Amino acid sequence: MSQIEITVLASGTSTSKIPFTLKDPTGSTPSDYRTVLNTEEELVLVVETPMPGQWTLTLSDNRDWRITVNATTTIDFFYSFYTRDSFGKLLPLHCSPATGQDVTILLTVTGLEKVSTITDLVVEDNFGVELTTLTLSRLDPVSYIADTVIPHEDFTLKLEGKDGDSNAFHRVYSSDVIVQSVSLSMTGGANHALDPTGVSYTIDFTIHNYGDAADTYTVSVEDTLEFLIEYEPTDVAVPANGSVNGYIVVAAENGTESGTVSVGILSVDGLTGATNYIEYKLTVNDYVAEQREYDEWKETMTLAPPTDTPSSASNWYLPVLIGLLVAAVLFTGIGVTVGLVTKKQNAVHPKTNSRNQQTWTLEDLDETV
Repeated sequence: MSQIEITVLASGTSTSKIPFTLKDPTGSTPSDYRTVLNTEEELVLVVETPMPGQWTLTLSDNRDWRITVNATTTIDFFYSFYTRDSFGKLLPLHCSPATGQDVTILLTVTGLEKVSTITDLVVEDNFGVELTTLTLSRLDPVSYIADTVIPHEDFTLKLEGKDGDSNAFHRVYSSDVIVQSVSLSMTGGANHALDPTGVSYTIDFTIHNYGDAADTYTVSVEDTLEFLIEYEPTDVAVPANGSVNGYIVVAAENGTESGTVSVGILSVDGLTGATNYIEYKLTVNDYVAEQREYDEWKETMTLAPPTDTPSSASNWYLPVLIGLLVAAVLFTGIGVTVGLVTKKQNAVHPKTNSRNQQTWTLEDLDETV
């Protein structure tokens, strides 16, 4: 750890700068700290080479404070929210989480070569008060997950553990999680592929109201290259703890170059002030047209009629002949080998190539966590 930055924000007003004292783990005032900013409402301190141990910051004021300590270090983490479908599969949450929503938090930790143990993930409110502590399960050498329910207020995440020297440490994420009462989900995720020949494509979405009362939402959809054709609904009432489905129809203009990307935004705004949005990507891809043509060709593929159609007499004669031969074997015990020669039917078969052997879905195209 090369340095730490201490930020203090005051909740009230004052006519003077924030009075403070800073002590290192030995109880002394550190010689290598500096005051970057000190106003009536904000204090920023930097300690260049902090020693391990318990530090003490004393604020000589009766106001409420929010104190954030950020360290410059290789040990850090970032996170993503996921939900689970009916089969337990994890699906990325592409909007802000909603109060009361069941989520799975996926953590990726950096600098683990200096860490001996990752212990807990703490959910704190804006003033550093613990809301809940989550037990982490390790997925792979750098990733951890934890299940939780989104609280009813904005929060931040704090990672706790021990370094290689068994010193306890924690890392607080630099920004808060903003909690909403409405959530959005989009079938197929936030990345969609479009046909370059102008064929339209429909994206289904769902509005979830996690609030305690019904709300009416205004729905807005736009994208940077104006691939949007239509969407429904534009305004909709959603009951408390209920949901409503909608759709977006988009299409790239015929002849649009493969690889062209348009960024879209689906947003909802409620009468109660609730709001949320999903940013999604529309990518024009030649393979969509090729796959569509192949699928259409498979649907029209049929077997050609046989060269020689057996007569009505042969329709009963052949089964009878086989039955007599089987009976002869049963009664005489003589093994009989029967060779039946028929005309080979002419069938239409697709040409086999590497593309036809692929299994492909829209979700496979450029979907990132």
